[in-house]
Amino acid sequence: MLITLIGVSFLTFCLTYIAPGDPAAMVLEAGDHMVSEELLEQTREEMGLNKPFLVQYGNWVGGLLKGDMGISYSAKKPVAEKLAEGFVGTFFLAVVTVIFVLIISLPLGIWSAVRQNEWPDYLVRVCSFIGVSMPNFWLGLMLLYIFGLKLRLFPITSSSVTLSGVVLPAVTLAIYQSTKYVRQVRTVILDELHQDYVIGARARGLSERVILWKHVLPNALLPLITLLGMSIGWLLGGVA
Repeated sequence: MLITLIGVSFLTFCLTYIAPGDPAAMVLEAGDHMVSEELLEQTREEMGLNKPFLVQYGNWVGGLLKGDMGISYSAKKPVAEKLAEGFVGTFFLAVVTVIFVLIISLPLGIWSAVRQNEWPDYLVRVCSFIGVSMPNFWLGLMLLYIFGLKLRLFPITSSSVTLSGVVLPAVTLAIYQSTKYVRQVRTVILDELHQDYVIGARARGLSERVILWKHVLPNALLPLITLLGMSIGWLLGGVA
């Protein structure tokens, strides 16, 4: 894991280093300065761009380990502060999305498994196929048009992190994520229903409801924890 992180950081720094353009000139042009050769040289010296490549990489990694990600020259504030500002909204959106995913996928997955090869099972599977086939950008636009523009139930844009402002984006993300969870819940519960302990519980006279909720469901939820962790990572990294 550590070697992978070092490799990724080195590759990222290399790509940034060989990218076309002069960072010092970009900073000066963004600040509306008169760019002269003397000012360019001074800026390169202040930014450490005149140092060897490995020295620059070492300084960057050293600052990163101390929490110093540098300064955003466009926003005129530390990069860590800018990331923190965006992380609040991203984290809130991820939490709401996960809640919607569980609300949608668990009941549908359980219903589909319990009514296997019946019309509820076919209906849920068809809806899952449709859900995974719809592009997120199209679904998001449709939700904004219907619930934001026409019905005016939710804001189209929001300048602050509010529950009403993240409902439509969260539903958009949750519908796509739920398709995977519904299939996973259905598969896991069907596997558990054929286990020996379920057969023994039925032989003891326990009702199907008790077997499902007190025995099958707790065991079926364990494999979903891994999938949930992957989804949270995707949400935090993919929607930032």
